[in-house]
This record gives sequence, C-alpha cells and structure tokens, in this order.
Amino acid sequence: MDILFNQTKALENTESDLFSALSLTDCYVKRSTVSEDLASATKKRHHHTHFEIHMVSEGEQVYEIKGKALRIFAGEFLLIAPAVSHCVLESAAGTRKYALTFCTNVAPVPPYLTGKTPSSALACIDAICHEKHADAPLSESVIALRAAECVLHFLRLCAALPEKKERALERDARVALAKSYIDDNVCSPITVGELAAYVYLSPKQLERLFLREEGVSVAAYVRARRTQESERLLADGTLSIRQISEQLGFPNEYYFNAFFKKQNGMTPGAYRKSVILSQ
Repeated sequence: MDILFNQTKALENTESDLFSALSLTDCYVKRSTVSEDLASATKKRHHHTHFEIHMVSEGEQVYEIKGKALRIFAGEFLLIAPAVSHCVLESAAGTRKYALTFCTNVAPVPPYLTGKTPSSALACIDAICHEKHADAPLSESVIALRAAECVLHFLRLCAALPEKKERALERDARVALAKSYIDDNVCSPITVGELAAYVYLSPKQLERLFLREEGVSVAAYVRARRTQESERLLADGTLSIRQISEQLGFPNEYYFNAFFKKQNGMTPGAYRKSVILSQ
C-alpha cells in the first residue's frame, strides 16, 4: 500500500482554506493492490470513526454492509459512513483501488453510497499521483488541495456539505471601478454617459447599481465627491477661491460659488473662514 497523502504531515506548517471550510481532519489518500493477505485481513467485520471511500480502478470487490452484498466494479466507488460495520467478502485477483479516508463535521449521510466514480474525483486522483512523483515546487500543496477537492466531490454526491452561510450582498466590481474613475477625475465635469461607457454598462444599468450599492444616483455621488475635494482645497488655504474653481473645472468663480453653497449651505469663503476659526 502507498500513502499518497497524509494531512497531518502535509499541513503541519500550512492550512488549506478548503480543509478548514469542510472541517477536514485525518485525511489520507492511499493506493493499493489487493493481495490474498489484505483480502483475508479485511474479511473481518470492522468499523471506523472516519469516512472511508473505496474507488476501484481495476478488478472488483464485494463488500457486506448491513446484511447486503455490494459488488464494486472498476470505475465505481463505495462510500462508508463512520461507525458503519462492514467487511470484504471477496476480491478479484489483481484488484487495484484507491482509498480516501477522512473525518469531518457534516450533515447526516446515508450508511453507505455506491455509484460510478465521478470524473472530477478521478481527475483529482490522477493529479495527486502525478504530483507525488513529479518532485516539483509546491507539489505537496497541490496534492493537499486536490485531496480536499476530491473529498468535496464525494460530499456533494451525498448532499453532506455544511449549510451555506448567508452572506452580505456582494459588491459589484463595476461600481468600484466607476468610483475609482470619479476619484481620478474629480476635478473635471463627469457625465453619467461617459462613466457608463468606461465600465461597459448602459447609463440605466449603472444608475441601478449605484442606487443599490451606494444609495444615491451617479450624479449625486459625483457632486458629493466634488464637494469633498472643494472642502479639502479650501481648508488647505494654498489656492484662492478663483484658482480652486478653475482647478475643479467650473466655468468661473460664480458657478463654483453657486455649486458649493447649494451642496454645503454656505459660500466657499464662509466655509474657509469657519475652518480657520475652528483651528
């Protein structure tokens, strides 16, 4: 028997997110060729505290579980749940198989499950075997990820995955990209049309996303950012109000004054004085 993966040794210094997500412990991947000695040993009825999955690649084996004989042919698997008593009744000469054992806290599963081995699980086993002999950088990490992925495929078959946690609404990357564009060009007039084109959306789509994630329209968000930049420049005190209005792209100082008063309730001059007095 070859041990292709041993979780305890492989993850002493690192931890896989997938192992954590599935609460996997004591995971092993083994490869064996059934011999007479092995067949005799497994004919004794026994059980385990861990899950056990047998994937027959060549030959066939007959197991007995709960008084029922289950014949597993090449290309098929048998999943046995923890604490379920079982034994091997017979094995064809030269039978080869892979065994996957692990412990996990999952939803209740049936005592056993049989069927055709998923191609996705076989791909994981092939990758593990390849990496085991590749002696390449990060091979152990690849093997660990593939072992956890293999477990995942079988748990999906018996609907035994942890319940999906409710999560907050995902932020749309296009809104973040649009906000970044606004920040970079806050000193220039920005229209909804040009912003929508930049993120490959229609103006209507962009407006809908902004209302959903920011709670305001695109135009309102742009005005708020231009107001914040105005306040920053006024508080800095380096530029005159006329220079600030020019830097922010307003036609003249009059338009800047009208914009700032509408947004802030006071003129730029009054705001600058209030900042000076508060210092």
